[in-house]
Amino acid sequence: MTNIRVKESIEIPKSVENKSHIIKENIGNEVGDGVNGDIAYIFIEKEHPIYKRDGLNLIYNLKK
Repeated sequence: MTNIRVKESIEIPKSVENKSHIIKENIGNEVGDGVNGDIAYIFIEKEHPIYKRDGLNLIYNLKK
C-alpha cells in the first residue's frame, strides 16, 4: 500500500449546522478489489467570543 496525499476542496454550505457532515465518495483509502472508501467531513462548531448561534441565526449583543 502506498500513501498518497491529495488536496481536496469542499464547498461548505451557508448556515451549516453543528455535527453536519458531507460525504465524498470513492476518494478514501482502498478498501479492497480496487474500490476506494469514502471520506466524511464533520463540522464541529467552536464557541465564538462575540457571536452566538440561535438555530440559523447569529446573535451579537451590542454593549452600550
